[in-house]
Amino acid sequence: MYKRREGRRREAAELAEELEDFPPSLEKALSLVPARILQQPTPELYPILGIEPRTPEGHNAVVAVVARDHNGQDLPADWSYSLAWFLDLYGSATEAGRLDGALAECASHMIALGTGREKPPPRLKISATHSGAVREARNLSAICAGKLRS
Repeated sequence: MYKRREGRRREAAELAEELEDFPPSLEKALSLVPARILQQPTPELYPILGIEPRTPEGHNAVVAVVARDHNGQDLPADWSYSLAWFLDLYGSATEAGRLDGALAECASHMIALGTGREKPPPRLKISATHSGAVREARNLSAICAGKLRS
């Protein structure tokens, strides 16, 4: 398995190098996703690549995202939301504790926003390509709200 992973990293690095000279485009961005996911496992990228939950590839995705969470380096401010969404979709009973922790962090953040202790992030311009992510964010909000009520 180690050799296969190294082969993927080499291919991803070669692809990224080859695409550097092309002008920015959606196709170029999608072509760079495999290289990006190897550098920084990002929950939102796995569905874009067509990696399905409850498959060997999905399990590898969970392992990579959990390892990044465990290291805690270079995590975006909204990481707990991404992690909770991802573990709810891809995780198993093994990750239930980590999912509960991420949901608790999301709930704390939402409470802080509601009480005015934290400022909301600036409004984001959402395009049609983000509609799936918006749907999932609404689902995550429902999960967090359910946890708050219980």
